[in-house]
Amino acid sequence: MLKRVLNSLLALGLVAGLFVAFPQKVYAIGNPTAINIGSALAFTDVLETGDFLFFVRYNVAYSPTPPELPEATFYTVLYNPAGTVILGSVPLHYYGNNINSVYFSAAQAATAGLVSGTAYLLRVSGSPLVFTPLIEGTNMATQALGPSSYHTKAEVPSLLLQQAQVLQVDLGVTLVTTGGLLNSTGTIYFLKAIPALGTIAPSMFITVASGVTAEYTNWTENVTAIMARRGPMLQGMVTSWADFLHTTYDWAAVWLALMTFLLFSIFLYPMLKDAKLATICAFPVLPFMAWAGMSEDLLRSIILIVLGLGVLFGVIFILGKFK
Repeated sequence: MLKRVLNSLLALGLVAGLFVAFPQKVYAIGNPTAINIGSALAFTDVLETGDFLFFVRYNVAYSPTPPELPEATFYTVLYNPAGTVILGSVPLHYYGNNINSVYFSAAQAATAGLVSGTAYLLRVSGSPLVFTPLIEGTNMATQALGPSSYHTKAEVPSLLLQQAQVLQVDLGVTLVTTGGLLNSTGTIYFLKAIPALGTIAPSMFITVASGVTAEYTNWTENVTAIMARRGPMLQGMVTSWADFLHTTYDWAAVWLALMTFLLFSIFLYPMLKDAKLATICAFPVLPFMAWAGMSEDLLRSIILIVLGLGVLFGVIFILGKFK
Protein backbone atom coordinates (compact mmCIF):
# COMPACT_ATOMS: atom_id res chain seq x y z
CA MET A 1 0.00 0.00 0.00
CA LEU A 2 2.76 2.43 0.95
CA LYS A 3 4.60 1.65 -2.28
CA ARG A 4 1.52 2.70 -4.24
CA VAL A 5 1.32 5.92 -2.27
CA LEU A 6 4.99 6.67 -2.93
CA ASN A 7 4.70 5.95 -6.64
CA SER A 8 1.57 8.12 -6.80
CA LEU A 9 3.45 10.89 -5.02
CA LEU A 10 6.19 10.72 -7.63
CA ALA A 11 3.69 10.85 -10.48
CA LEU A 12 1.88 13.79 -8.89
CA GLY A 13 5.19 15.57 -8.48
CA LEU A 14 5.96 15.18 -12.18
CA VAL A 15 2.52 16.39 -13.19
CA ALA A 16 2.79 19.36 -10.81
CA GLY A 17 6.14 20.20 -12.40
CA LEU A 18 4.49 20.28 -15.79
CA PHE A 19 1.78 22.66 -14.59
CA VAL A 20 4.43 24.95 -13.08
CA ALA A 21 6.35 24.92 -16.35
CA PHE A 22 3.25 25.33 -18.53
CA PRO A 23 3.73 28.47 -20.58
CA GLN A 24 1.76 31.54 -19.63
CA LYS A 25 0.71 34.00 -22.27
CA VAL A 26 3.53 36.49 -22.71
CA TYR A 27 4.56 38.95 -25.39
CA ALA A 28 7.86 38.40 -27.15
CA ILE A 29 10.26 41.33 -27.28
CA GLY A 30 10.01 43.47 -30.41
CA ASN A 31 12.76 45.13 -32.40
CA PRO A 32 14.50 48.08 -30.71
CA THR A 33 13.62 51.59 -31.81
CA ALA A 34 17.29 52.11 -32.63
CA ILE A 35 20.43 49.98 -32.60
CA ASN A 36 23.96 51.13 -33.38
CA ILE A 37 27.61 50.85 -32.40
CA GLY A 38 29.23 54.07 -31.28
CA SER A 39 32.75 52.73 -31.00
CA ALA A 40 34.63 49.45 -31.39
CA LEU A 41 38.17 48.92 -30.09
CA ALA A 42 40.58 46.02 -29.78
CA PHE A 43 43.44 45.63 -27.30
CA THR A 44 46.18 43.02 -27.29
CA ASP A 45 48.44 41.55 -24.58
CA VAL A 46 46.36 43.04 -21.76
CA LEU A 47 46.56 40.22 -19.20
CA GLU A 48 49.03 37.91 -20.92
CA THR A 49 51.00 37.85 -24.12
CA GLY A 50 48.78 36.81 -27.01
CA ASP A 51 45.38 37.64 -25.52
CA PHE A 52 42.74 39.95 -27.05
CA LEU A 53 40.11 42.27 -25.60
CA PHE A 54 37.40 43.59 -27.91
CA PHE A 55 35.43 46.57 -26.58
CA VAL A 56 32.16 48.01 -27.88
CA ARG A 57 30.06 51.03 -26.96
CA TYR A 58 26.55 50.52 -28.24
CA ASN A 59 22.94 51.64 -28.13
CA VAL A 60 20.00 49.20 -28.12
CA ALA A 61 17.13 51.60 -27.54
CA TYR A 62 13.74 50.58 -26.13
CA SER A 63 10.94 52.65 -24.67
CA PRO A 64 9.68 51.33 -22.37
CA THR A 65 12.36 48.85 -21.33
CA PRO A 66 11.14 45.32 -22.15
CA PRO A 67 10.63 42.80 -19.33
CA GLU A 68 12.96 40.28 -20.98
CA LEU A 69 16.51 40.29 -19.64
CA PRO A 70 19.07 41.65 -22.12
CA GLU A 71 21.28 38.64 -21.36
CA ALA A 72 18.61 36.44 -22.96
CA THR A 73 17.94 38.58 -26.02
CA PHE A 74 21.09 40.37 -27.23
CA TYR A 75 24.76 39.47 -27.64
CA THR A 76 28.05 41.09 -28.47
CA VAL A 77 29.52 38.83 -31.13
CA LEU A 78 32.92 38.71 -32.84
CA TYR A 79 32.85 37.31 -36.38
CA ASN A 80 35.54 36.46 -38.87
CA PRO A 81 36.03 39.12 -41.60
CA ALA A 82 33.56 37.36 -43.90
CA GLY A 83 30.89 37.37 -41.19
CA THR A 84 30.34 33.63 -41.53
CA VAL A 85 31.98 32.25 -38.37
CA ILE A 86 31.33 33.26 -34.76
CA LEU A 87 34.64 33.50 -32.92
CA GLY A 88 33.20 34.52 -29.55
CA SER A 89 30.07 35.97 -27.98
CA VAL A 90 28.96 37.56 -24.71
CA PRO A 91 25.41 38.49 -23.64
CA LEU A 92 24.57 42.17 -23.21
CA HIS A 93 24.06 43.32 -19.62
CA TYR A 94 21.99 46.42 -20.37
CA TYR A 95 19.61 47.85 -22.92
CA GLY A 96 20.05 51.45 -24.09
CA ASN A 97 23.45 53.16 -24.25
CA ASN A 98 26.13 51.02 -22.65
CA ILE A 99 29.36 49.08 -23.09
CA ASN A 100 30.44 45.45 -23.35
CA SER A 101 33.49 43.38 -24.25
CA VAL A 102 34.62 40.01 -25.53
CA TYR A 103 37.88 38.66 -24.10
CA PHE A 104 40.05 35.86 -25.46
CA SER A 105 42.85 34.37 -23.39
CA ALA A 106 46.04 33.57 -25.28
CA ALA A 107 44.95 29.94 -25.58
CA GLN A 108 41.48 30.90 -26.82
CA ALA A 109 42.94 33.41 -29.26
CA ALA A 110 45.28 30.77 -30.65
CA THR A 111 42.40 28.32 -31.06
CA ALA A 112 40.32 30.97 -32.83
CA GLY A 113 43.30 31.99 -34.98
CA LEU A 114 43.09 35.64 -33.99
CA VAL A 115 45.62 37.97 -35.61
CA SER A 116 46.12 41.61 -34.63
CA GLY A 117 45.08 44.09 -37.30
CA THR A 118 42.57 41.75 -38.92
CA ALA A 119 39.25 43.21 -40.10
CA TYR A 120 37.05 41.18 -37.76
CA LEU A 121 33.38 42.15 -37.47
CA LEU A 122 32.17 43.23 -34.03
CA ARG A 123 28.41 42.99 -33.85
CA VAL A 124 25.68 43.77 -31.34
CA SER A 125 22.95 41.38 -32.34
CA GLY A 126 19.63 40.07 -31.23
CA SER A 127 19.58 36.36 -30.49
CA PRO A 128 18.47 34.39 -33.58
CA LEU A 129 16.31 32.37 -31.20
CA VAL A 130 14.33 35.53 -30.40
CA PHE A 131 14.57 37.69 -33.52
CA THR A 132 13.81 36.30 -36.97
CA PRO A 133 15.13 37.45 -39.31
CA LEU A 134 18.18 39.38 -38.14
CA ILE A 135 18.44 42.62 -40.12
CA GLU A 136 21.26 45.15 -40.01
CA GLY A 137 20.03 48.39 -38.48
CA THR A 138 16.83 46.77 -37.21
CA ASN A 139 17.91 44.22 -34.62
CA MET A 140 21.66 44.10 -35.14
CA ALA A 141 24.51 46.54 -35.75
CA THR A 142 27.94 45.68 -37.13
CA GLN A 143 31.27 47.48 -37.23
CA ALA A 144 34.35 46.22 -39.03
CA LEU A 145 37.66 46.61 -37.25
CA GLY A 146 40.62 48.09 -39.06
CA PRO A 147 44.35 48.35 -38.32
CA SER A 148 43.71 51.60 -36.41
CA SER A 149 41.21 49.79 -34.15
CA TYR A 150 43.98 47.80 -32.45
CA HIS A 151 45.81 49.20 -29.44
CA THR A 152 48.28 48.22 -26.75
CA LYS A 153 47.69 47.72 -23.03
CA ALA A 154 49.32 51.09 -22.32
CA GLU A 155 46.55 52.80 -24.30
CA VAL A 156 43.70 51.18 -22.36
CA PRO A 157 43.30 53.89 -19.65
CA SER A 158 43.24 56.90 -21.96
CA LEU A 159 41.01 55.33 -24.63
CA LEU A 160 38.49 53.84 -22.21
CA LEU A 161 38.30 57.03 -20.16
CA GLN A 162 37.45 58.82 -23.41
CA GLN A 163 34.67 56.25 -23.92
CA ALA A 164 33.47 56.91 -20.37
CA GLN A 165 33.23 60.62 -21.14
CA VAL A 166 30.98 59.89 -24.12
CA LEU A 167 28.93 57.28 -22.25
CA GLN A 168 28.17 59.58 -19.34
CA VAL A 169 26.68 62.11 -21.76
CA ASP A 170 24.58 59.38 -23.40
CA LEU A 171 23.36 58.10 -20.04
CA GLY A 172 23.00 61.46 -18.34
CA VAL A 173 24.92 60.04 -15.39
CA THR A 174 28.32 61.19 -14.13
CA LEU A 175 30.88 58.41 -14.57
CA VAL A 176 34.14 60.38 -14.48
CA THR A 177 35.53 62.59 -11.72
CA THR A 178 36.82 66.11 -12.28
CA GLY A 179 40.27 64.53 -12.08
CA GLY A 180 39.48 62.35 -15.08
CA LEU A 181 39.12 58.98 -13.31
CA LEU A 182 36.18 56.59 -13.04
CA ASN A 183 34.01 57.37 -10.03
CA SER A 184 32.07 54.69 -8.12
CA THR A 185 29.26 54.65 -10.69
CA GLY A 186 31.67 54.49 -13.61
CA THR A 187 33.52 51.69 -11.86
CA ILE A 188 30.32 49.63 -11.69
CA TYR A 189 29.60 50.07 -15.40
CA PHE A 190 33.12 49.35 -16.61
CA LEU A 191 33.78 46.37 -14.34
CA LYS A 192 30.46 44.90 -15.46
CA ALA A 193 31.58 45.21 -19.07
CA ILE A 194 35.23 44.27 -18.46
CA PRO A 195 35.54 42.27 -15.21
CA ALA A 196 39.35 42.21 -15.34
CA LEU A 197 39.73 45.95 -15.96
CA GLY A 198 40.89 46.56 -12.39
CA THR A 199 43.88 44.36 -13.15
CA ILE A 200 44.42 45.61 -16.69
CA ALA A 201 44.28 49.34 -15.92
CA PRO A 202 44.07 50.13 -12.18
CA SER A 203 45.07 53.74 -12.86
CA MET A 204 41.61 54.40 -14.35
CA PHE A 205 39.87 54.18 -10.99
CA ILE A 206 39.55 56.76 -8.24
CA THR A 207 39.69 53.84 -5.80
CA VAL A 208 41.62 50.62 -6.22
CA ALA A 209 39.53 48.11 -8.14
CA SER A 210 40.52 44.50 -7.96
CA GLY A 211 39.82 42.75 -11.22
CA VAL A 212 38.85 39.15 -11.70
CA THR A 213 39.96 37.42 -14.86
CA ALA A 214 36.80 36.17 -16.50
CA GLU A 215 36.10 33.58 -19.16
CA TYR A 216 33.94 35.36 -21.70
CA THR A 217 32.36 32.29 -23.18
CA ASN A 218 28.73 31.34 -22.75
CA TRP A 219 27.92 28.41 -20.51
CA THR A 220 25.86 27.13 -23.41
CA GLU A 221 27.22 26.76 -26.91
CA ASN A 222 26.83 29.73 -29.22
CA VAL A 223 23.40 30.20 -30.70
CA THR A 224 24.54 29.57 -34.26
CA ALA A 225 25.73 26.08 -33.36
CA ILE A 226 22.46 25.39 -31.56
CA MET A 227 20.41 26.46 -34.55
CA ALA A 228 22.54 24.40 -36.92
CA ARG A 229 21.98 21.27 -34.82
CA ARG A 230 18.29 21.60 -34.25
CA GLY A 231 17.46 22.02 -37.93
CA PRO A 232 14.42 23.58 -39.58
CA MET A 233 12.02 20.72 -38.75
CA LEU A 234 12.52 20.95 -34.98
CA GLN A 235 12.53 24.74 -35.07
CA GLY A 236 9.35 24.78 -37.13
CA MET A 237 7.59 22.39 -34.73
CA VAL A 238 8.45 24.49 -31.67
CA THR A 239 7.59 27.73 -33.44
CA SER A 240 4.18 26.38 -34.49
CA TRP A 241 3.47 25.24 -30.94
CA ALA A 242 4.53 28.63 -29.57
CA ASP A 243 2.18 30.40 -32.00
CA PHE A 244 -0.67 28.07 -31.03
CA LEU A 245 -0.15 28.78 -27.31
CA HIS A 246 0.49 32.52 -27.88
CA THR A 247 3.77 32.27 -25.98
CA THR A 248 7.50 32.57 -26.58
CA TYR A 249 9.67 30.07 -28.37
CA ASP A 250 11.64 29.15 -25.23
CA TRP A 251 8.53 28.54 -23.12
CA ALA A 252 7.07 26.29 -25.81
CA ALA A 253 10.35 24.38 -26.17
CA VAL A 254 10.64 23.72 -22.43
CA TRP A 255 7.01 22.64 -22.20
CA LEU A 256 7.33 20.25 -25.17
CA ALA A 257 10.49 18.75 -23.68
CA LEU A 258 8.77 18.15 -20.32
CA MET A 259 5.72 16.64 -22.04
CA THR A 260 7.98 14.29 -24.01
CA PHE A 261 9.78 13.33 -20.80
CA LEU A 262 6.48 12.60 -19.03
CA LEU A 263 5.06 10.60 -21.96
CA PHE A 264 8.25 8.57 -22.23
CA SER A 265 8.06 7.83 -18.49
CA ILE A 266 4.45 6.67 -18.90
CA PHE A 267 5.49 4.49 -21.86
CA LEU A 268 8.23 2.80 -19.81
CA TYR A 269 6.15 2.26 -16.67
CA PRO A 270 4.19 -0.85 -17.88
CA MET A 271 7.47 -2.57 -18.75
CA LEU A 272 9.41 -1.58 -15.65
CA LYS A 273 6.50 -1.67 -13.13
CA ASP A 274 8.24 1.02 -11.09
CA ALA A 275 7.53 4.74 -11.38
CA LYS A 276 10.90 5.80 -10.00
CA LEU A 277 12.82 3.55 -12.38
CA ALA A 278 10.69 4.68 -15.33
CA THR A 279 11.42 8.31 -14.46
CA ILE A 280 15.16 7.69 -14.22
CA CYS A 281 15.25 5.79 -17.52
CA ALA A 282 13.26 8.53 -19.28
CA PHE A 283 15.41 11.39 -17.99
CA PRO A 284 18.07 11.19 -20.79
CA VAL A 285 15.36 12.52 -23.12
CA LEU A 286 15.85 16.01 -21.62
CA PRO A 287 19.62 16.42 -22.04
CA PHE A 288 19.30 14.93 -25.53
CA MET A 289 16.78 17.62 -26.45
CA ALA A 290 19.05 20.29 -24.99
CA TRP A 291 21.94 18.94 -27.06
CA ALA A 292 19.70 18.88 -30.14
CA GLY A 293 19.28 22.63 -29.69
CA MET A 294 15.58 22.78 -28.87
CA SER A 295 16.15 25.89 -26.73
CA GLU A 296 18.88 27.84 -24.93
CA ASP A 297 16.72 27.82 -21.79
CA LEU A 298 16.19 24.06 -21.78
CA LEU A 299 19.50 23.33 -20.07
CA ARG A 300 18.60 25.73 -17.26
CA SER A 301 15.26 23.95 -16.91
CA ILE A 302 16.98 20.57 -16.74
CA ILE A 303 19.08 21.76 -13.81
CA LEU A 304 15.92 22.88 -11.98
CA ILE A 305 14.23 19.55 -12.75
CA VAL A 306 17.21 17.61 -11.42
CA LEU A 307 17.11 19.62 -8.20
CA GLY A 308 13.35 19.15 -7.91
CA LEU A 309 13.51 15.42 -8.53
CA GLY A 310 16.34 15.15 -6.04
CA VAL A 311 14.13 16.71 -3.37
CA LEU A 312 11.20 14.51 -4.39
CA PHE A 313 13.23 11.31 -4.27
CA GLY A 314 14.60 12.40 -0.90
CA VAL A 315 11.06 12.75 0.44
CA ILE A 316 10.11 9.37 -0.99
CA PHE A 317 13.19 7.77 0.57
CA ILE A 318 12.42 9.25 3.97
CA LEU A 319 8.76 8.19 3.80
CA GLY A 320 9.88 4.75 2.76
CA LYS A 321 11.65 4.35 6.09
CA PHE A 322 8.24 4.37 7.83
CA LYS A 323 7.04 1.18 6.15
